[in-house]
Amino acid sequence: MKTIRKSSGMTFFVLKTGLTCCFLLLLNAVLVQMCCVVLRDFAPDIFSDPRVIQAALFFGPIMLIFIEFWIYDRRVDSRSRTAGTKN
Repeated sequence: MKTIRKSSGMTFFVLKTGLTCCFLLLLNAVLVQMCCVVLRDFAPDIFSDPRVIQAALFFGPIMLIFIEFWIYDRRVDSRSRTAGTKN
């Protein structure tokens, strides 16, 4: 009879991180698209070029994911420091 090895939880972590990235990418793509539509009215000289819009729609959501994870890491780090100083 085969013994079943218990998972270390790493698979769940990778799955959770991947799903979070996919969700944030979709959310950020919608936000960047809305910003491009609004900015097209305020800065028509810049956002009339399709290359600028395409670059914003490609790099915008990716940059937002890095910023969101950076903010999350900063919050977790600050909470761990305050929890460590209470002891």
